[in-house]
Amino acid sequence: MRKSGYRFEAGFATWMMLIAFSMLSINGKGQVAIIVNPTALRAAPNEDSEVLDKLEVGFAIYIYDWDAEEYEDWHIVEYDNDTLSRARVDTSVKTTTYKGYISKEDLWYIDDLMTPDQVNLLEYTSDFDSSGHAIVSIMKNWTDYSYLDEPHWGTDGTLPRSQVDSITLVYFGNRSLIPTHLSSDIYETHHDEYSTAYYPPYYIFTKPCSDGAGGYDLTWVFREDELVQRLLVVPF
Repeated sequence: MRKSGYRFEAGFATWMMLIAFSMLSINGKGQVAIIVNPTALRAAPNEDSEVLDKLEVGFAIYIYDWDAEEYEDWHIVEYDNDTLSRARVDTSVKTTTYKGYISKEDLWYIDDLMTPDQVNLLEYTSDFDSSGHAIVSIMKNWTDYSYLDEPHWGTDGTLPRSQVDSITLVYFGNRSLIPTHLSSDIYETHHDEYSTAYYPPYYIFTKPCSDGAGGYDLTWVFREDELVQRLLVVPF
């Protein structure tokens, strides 16, 4: 009986873990897509609805998989008009958040695009250096609960473990540095390598960063060697 009971408990626990993992996969998975035809963001999933915004070729958006099957011909999307996501590092930058519907015919998933040659993104990281940052120090019961008290990505209420020192685009042998203010608020980027896609003349670099509650997806878009977009999203 004990053996049978143990099997039931272990099986039940495994079953519950599989359900939890499946739910996380369903709700947490998605991918980046790029606009391939000039298109409009609409208030409803039909061509006659109000136009909320207009999107040009090369603009990257994040598509959640749980949205993919809701409408046969439309995706629900949400994005900021602040192309380089500067609002998180400069409060003087005002943004508008748009939410609406985009025709599936006007975008391609980056997983379906070609992989470019002779173009790469080099990222250099190091252990987090707290100097120059707004740190709130909290010690309780001999445990450190200190946290970073400034807008940033990559932690879930603790101090970052790693920081970005620099990110360099290598474009057919030429090198250009991504501006520091666009890499100074992102942390825990070292877990994965970039996936690279090409839709002429756009190069798209994307990867998941951090883990757990601090997880986010980071995407850079270049028009040839010019940085045109930084996309940051929480993928769940």
